[in-house]
Amino acid sequence: VDFSVIACNHCTGILTAEKFLRAGYPVVEGTARHGSKSHAYLGNGDEITFG
Repeated sequence: VDFSVIACNHCTGILTAEKFLRAGYPVVEGTARHGSKSHAYLGNGDEITFG
């Protein structure tokens, strides 16, 4: 499967999001502000636009 972009959140899990990043998947990283534990996934206040 060829992904052009992957958006993860806390439900995806930090370990999975970090594994995706290490594997080179095109994960949209968050800012880790407003209480998010990691930049590996989108958190509160982060935005993503598709298309």
